[in-house]
Amino acid sequence: MLRRLARRVLSQHGYTVLEAGDGDEALTVAEATGSPIDLVLTDVVMPNLSGPELGERISALQPLAKVVYMSGYLDADGASSAIARGAEFIAKPFTPSAVIAKIRGVLDGAP
Repeated sequence: MLRRLARRVLSQHGYTVLEAGDGDEALTVAEATGSPIDLVLTDVVMPNLSGPELGERISALQPLAKVVYMSGYLDADGASSAIARGAEFIAKPFTPSAVIAKIRGVLDGAP
């Protein structure tokens, strides 16, 4: 449900969205796209492949892609360590305006 909401909100704000149900599917989508990926919004905890693992593998495929992690649990696998490494993060639950502001800020390079 959150994925559908994020897709709708991002699309309404002019972003092109590639959607995947889990980390493995996200890698498949990333490998299949012929276009650069500017940003990946991923949950920290997912089936098959964690968000931090996905972030590393996407970075290998698309070195310029920025990654924003989201989680409702700061103690989730990888959430605390990703934040400690300075990764971009948004806590769930978030509002549509908060996720748009976060994504715009990351794409613009805002601190």
